[in-house]
Amino acid sequence: MSSVNQSITVIIPTIGSKARKKCLLHAIDSVVDQSDVTVEPLIVLNGSSYDNDTRDVLEKKKYLKVKYVKKGSLPLALAYGRASVESPYFCFLDDDDEYLPGALWKRISVLEDNPKLDVVVTNGVKRWGEKEKLLHESMCEYNEDPLKSLLSQGNWLASCGGLFRTSSINLEYFDPEQKYFEWTLVAFKLAYYKMTIRFLEDKTFIIHDSKDSLSKENENHEYESLFYNRLTSYELPIELQAILKKKRMDALHKAAEFYCMRGNKKLAWKKHLASLSSTSSFRDYVLFTRKLF
Repeated sequence: MSSVNQSITVIIPTIGSKARKKCLLHAIDSVVDQSDVTVEPLIVLNGSSYDNDTRDVLEKKKYLKVKYVKKGSLPLALAYGRASVESPYFCFLDDDDEYLPGALWKRISVLEDNPKLDVVVTNGVKRWGEKEKLLHESMCEYNEDPLKSLLSQGNWLASCGGLFRTSSINLEYFDPEQKYFEWTLVAFKLAYYKMTIRFLEDKTFIIHDSKDSLSKENENHEYESLFYNRLTSYELPIELQAILKKKRMDALHKAAEFYCMRGNKKLAWKKHLASLSSTSSFRDYVLFTRKLF
């Protein structure tokens, strides 16, 4: 199998903390160990609380590019990384995740063979402890209608799941202010603006679930409905508008349940009443009112 001459910039955003040093170095190793491709690892240290020893280790590795963003912000680091890309292709990897062997070759070979393709998206696994789960039962079904699939079934673009053609996917796809659901927004924009996407069944990465992941998942309950509300600013077919509205109502109900379980009745009531604003959601969630009394 011959190597691909076209290089890939792999953007790894990190706060560079001492606690994450080991997993960050493991993530970097999974990039540089990729065979048959030319990789350019780009580390984006964001914030000022990074561990000095971790920074020194990174800067001593001559094959790494290390850039700094003063503000500690993942979406800002993603956008800054994209703005720094000079290679024909780019992708991302969180500092606690890893690529599987051959991951980037499988992706770039498809893009190289199909010049009209803008993005390749692959499958992967989520691992916690000794257990792991396939992220998607089927990726190929998303090829038919990526936008409808995203709104009806959920986000198909993991942070480390895509490879992007630099000439097609510009900085506008990465919103530095989108603190939550940043990858769902990227996926939505790709599908909405009709970028040509190819979905592959290949497992090419491992997402390691952590306490940080759980913490962010809890915070998502507050922001999910706001995210779906943002998407209503886009012109969508009536069918997709209905799907989006239901997603927003479902998200409001989940937030109401979340706050109710934590004893915050004021916020629970606020989210619950908002979730009843359509006929179907009223039917689905009105009985939850009893739990709030």
